[in-house]
Amino acid sequence: MTSVAPLVILFDQPLSELKRQFQSVVANSADLLIEASVDQAHSSVKVQEGSLGFDVDWSDEPPSLSGYRPVFLGPSMPVTLTALSVNLNADLKGGERVAPIAKAMLSFGARLVRQLSAVAVMWTPAKIVSDPVFFADNVENYAKGEVFPVLVTVDFDYEDDEHTLRSIGLGWFSGQELELRGCDLKGQELVRRAVRLVHDIGTNGAVTSSQRVPDLDPDKIIELLPQQDRCVLIYEIHSESDAIVQASTVH
Repeated sequence: MTSVAPLVILFDQPLSELKRQFQSVVANSADLLIEASVDQAHSSVKVQEGSLGFDVDWSDEPPSLSGYRPVFLGPSMPVTLTALSVNLNADLKGGERVAPIAKAMLSFGARLVRQLSAVAVMWTPAKIVSDPVFFADNVENYAKGEVFPVLVTVDFDYEDDEHTLRSIGLGWFSGQELELRGCDLKGQELVRRAVRLVHDIGTNGAVTSSQRVPDLDPDKIIELLPQQDRCVLIYEIHSESDAIVQASTVH
């Protein structure tokens, strides 16, 4: 299995059955083409969906979930026997930073999650493992024009007694991670703002010019100050009383 694949789908069925079901999905889908048959001689295959190509790998040695944060999974992790990973093929290298391509890959993954009856979904850039139905619902809603699927693709970490928040995994979509603090906000108040910022960056791409955006609180604004390499993004939350706290993001 390709260890760097962003999407890893977990199953409780043996490898032979997973391959059989995958072959059936492809055979019954007019919009999917593969370059080789799915049999015991192949551990990977290239799949074409429309104009986009994906590398699909499978393994009977699922990766460890140690260090992964569960999202809407039960109190115990599901038993897994096999795993299927999905990545953009070499012709689309860097395409994850183009929102329509990233969305197409997520949608292809959600399709496999539904049709192959997955038991869990790993998103490796953020080290999140999600309930399969929750993952598919979030991605499918995004594909229909709703909000970016933050909960299943981007995680957050705190510092300074929850007064500083950093994103984990946003860089896969944009090349930028964010760090946010200011105006004595903490915890969920920062998360609410970060979710909106992640949606904007995930759908519109990296911030490349200084700008101000409205805050959730009409008495505040958020100023975005990208650095020259575009991997560092400065967030400053301003209040009407001019209490300014600087925040910086480091890729």
